[in-house]
Amino acid sequence: MIACTENCIYAEDGLCNLNEVTKPSSTPIKDCPYFKERKNKND
Repeated sequence: MIACTENCIYAEDGLCNLNEVTKPSSTPIKDCPYFKERKNKND
């Protein structure tokens, strides 16, 4: 389990729900190379 407090499409209930390693995003943050910003609540 990986804690996640960012506004990311993979964040759910304070945890990262990314199931498999993918190509790093073009907008990584310091602690997460897979960060993808959540644009709205339905993402």
